Amino acid sequence: MSEKFVSLLNELLKTKNLTEEEVVGFMKDSIKKAFEKENDLLRAHEDEEPEPAEVEVEIDLSKEKVSIKRIFKVVDDYSIVSRFREIVKDDKRIVNLGLDIGDEYIEEIDIDKIESSRANHIKILFIQKLSEAEKIKLYRKFSQFKGEILTAIVHKKLKKDNVLLDYNGDSIFMPANELSPLDIEKGKIKIGKPLSVYVLEIEEISKDAQIIASRKNSKFIEKLIEREIDDVQDGIVKIESISREPGIKTKVAVSTIDDNVDPVGTIIGVKGQKIKPIINEICGERLDIIKYNSDIKQFIAESLLPANIKGIKIEKASNPELWYNWEATVVVDDDQFLSALGKRGVNIKLAALLTRTKIDVKKVQEANDEGIEWEKVTKTKFVPQNNSTNIINFDEFENIIEDIANNDEDSKFTESDYDLEEDFGVSKNNNDDEDYYDPEFEDEDYDKY
Repeated sequence: MSEKFVSLLNELLKTKNLTEEEVVGFMKDSIKKAFEKENDLLRAHEDEEPEPAEVEVEIDLSKEKVSIKRIFKVVDDYSIVSRFREIVKDDKRIVNLGLDIGDEYIEEIDIDKIESSRANHIKILFIQKLSEAEKIKLYRKFSQFKGEILTAIVHKKLKKDNVLLDYNGDSIFMPANELSPLDIEKGKIKIGKPLSVYVLEIEEISKDAQIIASRKNSKFIEKLIEREIDDVQDGIVKIESISREPGIKTKVAVSTIDDNVDPVGTIIGVKGQKIKPIINEICGERLDIIKYNSDIKQFIAESLLPANIKGIKIEKASNPELWYNWEATVVVDDDQFLSALGKRGVNIKLAALLTRTKIDVKKVQEANDEGIEWEKVTKTKFVPQNNSTNIINFDEFENIIEDIANNDEDSKFTESDYDLEEDFGVSKNNNDDEDYYDPEFEDEDYDKY
C-alpha cells in the first residue's frame, strides 16, 4: 500500500505543474489534518475547541515509504480540551507498555489499515490543496496582465451569454454583463475566433474562474488606443480622461507634450485610417476623440462636440464629495441644442463624465431671459508650431468619425433599443418628440462609468 501510495504521488508530479517538495508537503499536511481530531460524542457538548493531536508524517518518494505517527502524553485523567493529545494510563493501547504519568506514547499508524472514511478525508484535503496551489500559480502568472489587453480564443459560450476564453491553455471568464451590447448584436463572439479582452480582475483563490475579462469597461477603449497608436505608447500623446456608454458612444480626451503634434489627429490618422481598427474592434461604436484643455471652460466646449456651444457660465462645485468638480451652464444656439444633448442625452452625459462637470444646457434666449451671465467660448483648432504640418483638418474630424461609426447600418440604434429613463437617466419632453436632457442627475453613481 505504501508503494502504491507513493507511486500515485509520483504520477501527480508528471501531470501537475508542481514540484516534488510541493506535492509531498501538501500530502503531509492533508494526512496530519485528517488525524488531528477524532469524531467523538464530546464534540457536541464542549465549550472550547479541543487542541489538535500532535501528528508527524514523513514521506520518502525515493524509498517509497510513508510514516505516520501520532504522539500522546500519558495522563491520569485527560481533560476535555486536550483529549486528542493525551492518553490515560489504563488505556488498553498502553496498559502493558510500562509507561508512567508524563511519559510520551508514540502511536505508529499503518497506512494499510486507515479506514475508508479517513482515507476519503485525506483525499479531499489533498485535492483542495492541489487546486489552491494551481490557482495561486495561475494568479502569479496572470497578475502582470491585470489592467492590460490580451487576445484569447473564444472557447465556449456559456448560459446567459457568459463566455469562456482560452489563453495559452488557461481559462479566462467574461461575464455577459462585461460585454458591450454590440458584441452580442454583431455576433462578435465566435467559437474558435480570437478576441481582444481587457483583464478586469484576477482572484488569488476562487471557487469559480479566477481571471475575469471585460469588453465593456472604458479602460478597454483606452488600452485599444494604446495598442494601436505608437505616439500613445511612447507617451507623446496622453489619454487624460475617458467616458463610455458601451455599444453607443465613447469620448476620449487626449493631450500632448509636443506642441508640434496634434493629439486628436494623431489618433484618428489620415482619413481615419489609424482609428478604424479600433472602431472595428468595438463593432462600430461611435468614438469621439476630444482635445483636452486645462482651461475647464474650453475643455467642456470640446467635450460637447459635435455641438458648437455659444458660451458658458461655470462655478466650482460646492460639495467636494460629489462626483463632479464643476457646475456649468452651457449656452447654445437653437439649432445646436439637441446636438449638445445627443440622442437620449448620451452626448451631454458623456461630456459631463469626461470633464467631471454637472452640465445644464440652455438656448441663448432662455439664458438671457433668466439673467445668466455667460461668457463666449468656441472650440479650438490645432495650430502647428515651427511650420510642422497638421495631420488632418480639425473641421473634418467629426465627419470622419461619423462615417466610420455609421459604415454599417446594423450599428445604428433606434428609439426602442434603450429605455430613456432607466438606461441613461434622461427624461422625455412631453411637449416635443425629440429627446430632452434632465440636468438633475447627480444622485446617480457616475463613478462606475
